[in-house]
Amino acid sequence: MKHPRLIFTLLLVLAVVLAGVVIWADRVEAKVPAEVMAFEAVQEPHNFGPEVEMTTETSTENIVLMDKTMYVCGDCVNERTEMNTDCRVAKQLLAGEAVTVVGQIGDWYMLGNGDYVSADYLVDTYDEAIARMHENHRDLIVCSISRQEVQYWYYGQMIASGKCVTGDAVKSPTPLGLYWITSRQSDINLMGDDGLHADYFCTFNGQIGFHDAAWNPTDFGGSYYLTAGSHGCVRCEYHLAQAIFENCVVNQTAVLVMP
Repeated sequence: MKHPRLIFTLLLVLAVVLAGVVIWADRVEAKVPAEVMAFEAVQEPHNFGPEVEMTTETSTENIVLMDKTMYVCGDCVNERTEMNTDCRVAKQLLAGEAVTVVGQIGDWYMLGNGDYVSADYLVDTYDEAIARMHENHRDLIVCSISRQEVQYWYYGQMIASGKCVTGDAVKSPTPLGLYWITSRQSDINLMGDDGLHADYFCTFNGQIGFHDAAWNPTDFGGSYYLTAGSHGCVRCEYHLAQAIFENCVVNQTAVLVMP
């Protein structure tokens, strides 16, 4: 082979050159930065307006269920269709009147008919209801139709009580309500009871009043008034009519006729 050294030298140079090209290419590639995915923050914050404190408030009254009879302790108490003193009045209740209570919501009692009465005007017993009335009327005569009973209260003490016969329940019932004694009469013939005589007669509503009735055809009290009561007056046992006459004062003694 001619010029073997020259050929070997050329091959060596060629190999070195090729190796240099490869190294240069790697370095160039390393210097080129990789493509970077850049995200620019362009979304602005939400604007909710002025800062508002969010509160959650639950205002629920505790409902106490019950089923009992309670008694009115005011002169003329409003029974209302809603728990609001500005709403419509369904009717008026009299002191001592019994009502059925099915629940209490705050300061109101719910009645069995769906109406409401302020808790200030209902108490648990009849006696407590009448006692409350004494605070408003120190000189008070209470006539209960259902009990056929009259009680005379004077400054917190019951000075007289007894059975009675009120007006005929169908033809001439004794009118309910709060009245005042308007006259005191003695030794009188009664027009309403067919001219029969009475030793004591104290009126509170026109010619309707309390009087004795020795001629009453049955015992006082009971159910006699349902079919054969008076013309509206309250027939009293003799001692009761006498006590009313001797103690009442015209235009000062209150009279409450209740169911």
